[in-house]
Amino acid sequence: GEEATFTVQMRMSNGINRFEGGRQVTATMQSALDDIPITVDVSVVDNGDGTYTGRYTPRRATSYILTVRLGDTEILGSPFSVNMRPMQTSAQDSAVTTTNLLGVVGE
Repeated sequence: GEEATFTVQMRMSNGINRFEGGRQVTATMQSALDDIPITVDVSVVDNGDGTYTGRYTPRRATSYILTVRLGDTEILGSPFSVNMRPMQTSAQDSAVTTTNLLGVVGE
């Protein structure tokens, strides 16, 4: 899969955005429909301006549950449903690449 991102904006209790970092923001992600859930690694980076960027790369097309926490408390709206769909294959955009296109015909 391709890397996907999300952004968290920290806010004070009165709803005003925070403009400094330093908070402990973490995220976890796992498949929602499997008997044995698939866990996806999620990294969260403090941007130092009150926002945090999460990055993950899903392994396959399925439904996932993304949980985002500030400390031990889930942020508003968490957990989130994330649906990854397979991309269509396009013959027009496909290509053959090679470094050696030599062959022997007949003898």
